[in-house]
Amino acid sequence: MKKRNGVVEKRAGTINSEYQRKAQKADKDWGPGGGWDRDAQGPGPVEQRLAQFGQVRALIVGPRGEVSKDMAWLFTQMAKVGAERKWRIMGARSIPEARAVLKRRITRMVGNFAIRAAARLKREVLGIALGGGNAAAKARAKAKRFHHNLNKEYGFQHAHGPYVG
Repeated sequence: MKKRNGVVEKRAGTINSEYQRKAQKADKDWGPGGGWDRDAQGPGPVEQRLAQFGQVRALIVGPRGEVSKDMAWLFTQMAKVGAERKWRIMGARSIPEARAVLKRRITRMVGNFAIRAAARLKREVLGIALGGGNAAAKARAKAKRFHHNLNKEYGFQHAHGPYVG
C-alpha cells in the first residue's frame, strides 16, 4: 500500500541537510580570509550559527493539501496558543475544544490554499505548453482582478474595512 504523503515526507527529510550544505557553501565562498577550509578549520561561522538553532523544520505542503509532520506540529502550536488566548471569545466550552476547532480551521485553510495554487499552476503551465502564452497572461490578469474584488467584497461584508492591496 502506498503511503499517503510519502513524497511530502521524503522532501521534508532532505531540508535539514540541504540547509547544512548551504551553510557550508556560504562559509567556503565568503568565509573570513577569503574562504573557509572546513577540513582544516572545522565548521565555519555560518554553519555554527545554523547549528545553534537546532534542526531546521521542514514546513512542506503538497499539491493535494497534505502536510509534513513539522507543518502539522506548527498547526498544533498555533491552535494551542490561539485557544489559550481566545477560547472564551470563540464561544468554546474549554481550551481543548477551541484547540481542536482552530487546528481543523488552520489545516483546512492551508490545504485548500495548496490545492487551489496547484490547480492554478497546472492551468497556467498547460496554457503555455499548448501555445497560449498570451491567453494565459490574460487569464492570470482576469483571475487577479477577480481575487482582488473578492477580497474587497469580503472586507465590506465583514466590516473589516476595504481591502488594501
